[in-house]
Amino acid sequence: MPHLVVLGNTVADVLVHPIDRFPEPGLSLHVEGARLTFGGCGANTANTAAKLGAPTRLCSAIGDDEIGRFVLTQLARNPRLDVSGVATLGGVETSVTLVLIHPANERSFICHSAASSRLEPAMLPEDFLEGAGILHYAGFFLFPHLLGKTAAGIFQRARAGGVVTSLDVAWKEGLDWTAAIRPCLPHLDYVMPNVDEACRVSRQSTPEDAAAWFLSGGVGTVLITLGEAGVLWATAEGQSGRMPAISLPVVDTTGAGDAFAGAFLAATLASRTEPRFAPLESRLRFASAAGALACTAIGGADGLVSAEQVEKLVEGRI
Repeated sequence: MPHLVVLGNTVADVLVHPIDRFPEPGLSLHVEGARLTFGGCGANTANTAAKLGAPTRLCSAIGDDEIGRFVLTQLARNPRLDVSGVATLGGVETSVTLVLIHPANERSFICHSAASSRLEPAMLPEDFLEGAGILHYAGFFLFPHLLGKTAAGIFQRARAGGVVTSLDVAWKEGLDWTAAIRPCLPHLDYVMPNVDEACRVSRQSTPEDAAAWFLSGGVGTVLITLGEAGVLWATAEGQSGRMPAISLPVVDTTGAGDAFAGAFLAATLASRTEPRFAPLESRLRFASAAGALACTAIGGADGLVSAEQVEKLVEGRI
């Protein structure tokens, strides 16, 4: 069976909750909970897809340190996730994100990019596209050496080999988002930003106009997540629509977008042999259920357990 290749960041997430204020310099703030786990758009997306049955390979970078070894060990526990494409960089620290979870489930992030931002084409395994059915670039904009024409060349190479291409983005200040992504658009089958990202990239004010901008650049299908309002989708064939979100009690939204992406990609890979996933809306419903489940626990990994759990939610049995 063809597999999914995820190119993206791998970090250690330190999740702290609840944060109702920031301590003054020199003072302490005591919280109810804190935990260390793996995170990052790439690792979260790959882990979700593998949990849901898709054989997945992660291409990323970590530092040669204890945190990096911890993260890699955690990821390697997923039997369908191949971490052989994760480069270990000497003399560089593993990326760390401090996730501050506020009482209303809003989050703030303090990021140390370190190893993940060093990822460049030379670090990718020579055979990273061998046997691939889908190539997904998670967290576009986070990798200064993998933007613009360089990234476009990778997508073009994948497409030439019959590989489906996909991309989502992550917030990065000090960068011309439009210029960085534009060369990639003609080589993408799917893009899946959230509404804020989509409007910023396209310089449009509505998700509908943002979707039209992506399509005009050559993208095949645009999926724009809208939070509690669900997802907007549009295709190059002129079809479009909205799908409402699936409502579950929210504990923490960390990793929800990555869970959506991972589930959509897993369903898209499965659609080669499972007719039920052939319709786009079936894959979107599956992805929306995965995103909702990811919000039911602290962190991006624990709320979502299996494909069977997602199917139960889709069918209304949860």
